[in-house]
Amino acid sequence: MNAIKNSPAMLDVFGLIAVERLRVRRLQAVGKYKFSTNSPTVSNGLKLAIVMEEIGEVAREIYEMHDKDDFTPQAKNRLRKELVQAAGTLVAWLETPEVKP
Repeated sequence: MNAIKNSPAMLDVFGLIAVERLRVRRLQAVGKYKFSTNSPTVSNGLKLAIVMEEIGEVAREIYEMHDKDDFTPQAKNRLRKELVQAAGTLVAWLETPEVKP
């Protein structure tokens, strides 16, 4: 089996996701979010709903880019931001090994 090598781009993405996880943790600490995908008391169904909400925001950004024919760096940055937030919710879910029905 070949070893997977982390490219600079992959390490950059991992860093962005880590920063996003810290941002959300801070917001959780001050009560901004009632529940999150990293909570062991939240069911998998609710975690999936949270992830899908984030994926919906990715879809909205893609739709807006195409609808407005806006492929500027600013539009691409908005899409990247939403992708990082979606990835962060999935990583948070992975942080909790508990499986709830």
